[in-house]
Amino acid sequence: MNKICNWMELFGRMAVVRHKCLCYVLAMSDYVQATMFEIVKRIQSDMSGVRTDVTALKTDMTGVIERMDRLETLVRKQGRDSAAMLVMMRGTVGIYDERLKMIEEDVRLIMERE
Repeated sequence: MNKICNWMELFGRMAVVRHKCLCYVLAMSDYVQATMFEIVKRIQSDMSGVRTDVTALKTDMTGVIERMDRLETLVRKQGRDSAAMLVMMRGTVGIYDERLKMIEEDVRLIMERE
């Protein structure tokens, strides 16, 4: 029952089978190679799928990058417009303040006459 079979070399090492029911391992070497090739084929097909996905993502990202550039341009333009509006509002307030001071001075002079 504990028969040792030292006659199979698998992946460069000696495989030791300790049960006589498992001495059919020699026939498995073809199966192992075929399985290995199938695994490699699946990996290659998965890698080609990944390449396709990466290419699709790159094309999607170019659209996203273009939209981001447009948004950045729009934000810069709106920032300039807001700054210009703020300058105009300060100028208007300054003019209003000067006119108010003139009116207050006129009111003070009228009050002094009476």
